[in-house]
Amino acid sequence: MESDNINQISIIICLYTGVRIGELCGLRWSDIDFERRLLQVQRTVHRIKNVEDDRKTKVICLLPKSDMSNRDIPLPDFLISFLKEHCKISNSDYVVSSNKSHLEPRTIQRRFKRMLSITNLRDINFHTGTRHTFATRALEKGFDIKVLSEILGHSSVTFTLNKYANVLDDHKRKSMELLEELYK
Repeated sequence: MESDNINQISIIICLYTGVRIGELCGLRWSDIDFERRLLQVQRTVHRIKNVEDDRKTKVICLLPKSDMSNRDIPLPDFLISFLKEHCKISNSDYVVSSNKSHLEPRTIQRRFKRMLSITNLRDINFHTGTRHTFATRALEKGFDIKVLSEILGHSSVTFTLNKYANVLDDHKRKSMELLEELYK
């Protein structure tokens, strides 16, 4: 049951905020300002090569990958309510945790893959299934590109535009079709 809660909260947070998997894993309850309805991205969890001993890799928690990645993300009311409910039953400082410690990105990815397999959905990685879906849906709903770029923590609007240009092509076509009424 705890595993199901972790899977659910992981996917919902990422689908509605666009945070990266490492940012999700580093997210603490203290990073969520329930009064101001903000999620603060302040750290990220990574698996890196271990040069200190015989183990091949180790998990570390760092500052986000760039200044732009350290950001505040406004949260919709339904997500605040959802998070409050999960906060009440949590026994950890981390939003996504196991044994009171943060989970690592590989664990989240494995759980996501297992859920896709069980439900016979197409095999995609967590990043594509959540972060890219968030960005695509945000553009489809008419998000301002500058706002979306900041929410995603991208270094520039140009990066966001280049990454999601295919979605914008559909918007261009629909926008041009609006002109049809002018010349009838």
